[in-house]
Amino acid sequence: MCIEPSNNDRAAWAMAAVRFFAEQTGMDMAGEDLPTILGDLFADLMHLCQANQIDFKAVLSAANIHFSEEKNNVSRDLNTGRFLSASKISKVAGSNDLECPHCGRVFDQDEVNLLCEGDDCPSDDCPSQVKKKYRAKWGKSYVKPEKKKVKFSFFSEGLGYTNEDRQRIAKLAVGQVIHLDAGDHSVKRIK
Repeated sequence: MCIEPSNNDRAAWAMAAVRFFAEQTGMDMAGEDLPTILGDLFADLMHLCQANQIDFKAVLSAANIHFSEEKNNVSRDLNTGRFLSASKISKVAGSNDLECPHCGRVFDQDEVNLLCEGDDCPSDDCPSQVKKKYRAKWGKSYVKPEKKKVKFSFFSEGLGYTNEDRQRIAKLAVGQVIHLDAGDHSVKRIK
C-alpha cells in the first residue's frame, strides 16, 4: 500500500525549504523569527511569480484548496484511491502492534491491550492530542478542590493518572465526561 504523505511530512518539507531560504538570505544568522522569515519568503515568491508572469493570487488560492483538503489529515491509498482515517491508530502490517499515523509511535503488546484499532493516539506529544482541551474538576475529597482547563499532556503518570485513565480521557468526544476516583474527580472534553 502506498499512502500519501502526512501533514507532519508536509510541514517538515516546508520547514526544510524555509531553513534553506533563511540560510541563503542570512536571516538564520540574524536570528530572525519564523514569521519574519516566512513574510520575506512570501514576498520573494511574489517577485518570482511577477518575473514569470504567474498570478500569485491564483497560486495562493490553489494552495488554500490543497491545505483545506489536507488539514483534515485524510490520507489516501494511492494505489486504490481509498481514503484512510489518519486520525486513528491502525495495525502495523504483519504484527499485532498498532501505529499512530500522526506521530509514528508504535504501541507494543502491553499497550495494545489498552487500545483498539481505530482509537485516538494517547501519546502526549502526538499532534492528534495537542488541540484537545479539557476541564478537570476535583471535589471535596482532594486537598485543594478546584476546576481548571488543561491539555491532554496534563494527565501524566507523575500526577497519578494510569495508562487506562489516559486512554479513557483520550477517547472522550467534545462534551463527554468521565469520572475518576470514585466520582470525586471528573474530566470533560471541551475542545
